[in-house]
Amino acid sequence: MEGVCLRPTNPRVPLFPQLREDVPAEALTAFLRELRAAAPRLILVSTQAPLRREDAQAAGWALQETNVVYETADLRARPYPADPHVQPVTVNDPGVAAALAALGREDWTPGEDWTLYALTHAGEVVALAALGASGRPDTAGIHLIGVLPHRRGQGFGGRLHAHLLHLAAQTFGTHVGGTEAGNHAMRRLFDRHGARLVSTQLDFSAAPIPASPAP
Repeated sequence: MEGVCLRPTNPRVPLFPQLREDVPAEALTAFLRELRAAAPRLILVSTQAPLRREDAQAAGWALQETNVVYETADLRARPYPADPHVQPVTVNDPGVAAALAALGREDWTPGEDWTLYALTHAGEVVALAALGASGRPDTAGIHLIGVLPHRRGQGFGGRLHAHLLHLAAQTFGTHVGGTEAGNHAMRRLFDRHGARLVSTQLDFSAAPIPASPAP
């Protein structure tokens, strides 16, 4: 057996195969081609499988994005500064809906048991983020929704992220967060706040199967 993958009963659930690092290219391509019938998405995680994009594409999968995951193993090992200009808000509070629209996130809604926070400057909402449980035991999740375009590069994202880590440390022991591999600003924030890179993920969708040529 070169690889293992649990096929979900719900076809919309992505596949996370476990594969040996030394699996031959031909076997990997054949295995991943077989998985195309099981679900529309495939996610290769560096801790579970080799990230061999070309072999997945040869199997009919189309790369959508590359993401990285960071972990802060002990939130209480270092202090994170609280910011008096960060407050919990709702989408109905002044300036929040406009900020979400400016970030292209007008349809965003908080997950269950998650709280939305806003950082204000001179009475203006300049950055938004949400805090909640990640789904792993004793682990916080932080979704840094973004800093308004005309306010970027002024340190607001770092202040908001640090404040949410400060809040998370009061309830959770660890924090896990992710971002697109090319989001270097967010990756610098993770590094600055003591997180370490734990995995890289390639997210694929099933490419359309070409129609057979007419006889």
